[in-house]
Parts: sequence; C-alpha cells; structure tokens
Amino acid sequence: MKIGLAIYNILANDSDVAAIVSTRIYPNVATQSTTFPFLVYQTTGVNPNDTKDGGSTVDGNSFEVLCFADSYTDSVDLSTKVRVALDRKSGTYNTIEVQSIQYEGSSEHFDIQGDNRGIYVQSLSFDLRQINPT
Repeated sequence: MKIGLAIYNILANDSDVAAIVSTRIYPNVATQSTTFPFLVYQTTGVNPNDTKDGGSTVDGNSFEVLCFADSYTDSVDLSTKVRVALDRKSGTYNTIEVQSIQYEGSSEHFDIQGDNRGIYVQSLSFDLRQINPT
C-alpha cells in the first residue's frame, strides 16, 4: 500500500514531467499556495489477490493523477506527459516492485476560483499491479 512512493519516484524522475512541474508533485492534496502547474496523486482502491496458502502476493491498486494548470493547453500537455511516464511501466521504484501500470482513462474538469481565475484539471486513472514482499 506504499504505491505512492513508486508513483512519486516515476513522475519526479521523468524529465518531461519534471520540466513542467519540477517537484510540485503531491500525495492527496497540494498546499493552497502551490503555483501552477502541479500534480496530485491518490490511491482510489486496492484489490488483493489472496491465495489458499496465504496472503496476497500481488495487489491490484487503482490510482488517479490530477494535472492542475491555469490554461487548458497546459493541462492537456501535462496530462499527456504523465500518461507517457506511467503507462506500461514496470520495475522497482523507491523499493516498491511494480509488475505493471496500465492507463485506464481520463476526464476533464474546470473550476472557477474566487478571484475569477480558472483552474483546468485533467484526471487520469491507472491500475498498478504491485508484487508484495514475501
């Protein structure tokens, strides 16, 4: 259930993503003073693969990455780079063994803030299969 460590590691070390957001990559929520663009990632579910002989050796994890920007074009550009960085990724990231990550889909959102500024959000959904230590 520490997949956030792997997600952060992959995104922070991807040169295309880092060129846009630098280190503005946050679990669950960003601070109010965060400047655009930035990313928020959150786990949305865990599906263990239990066996007769013991606990789950592989967990299916669903997660979202929210791409925030102050222009539609910037939000789409960032979401495209995030998708490329994560989709079909496998390996060990920050001690988390990732069997595979699969892109599941996306949606768009727009919110007007009190200062009449618009915030564009691209929400990308993924499934991550994590190999559990035995």
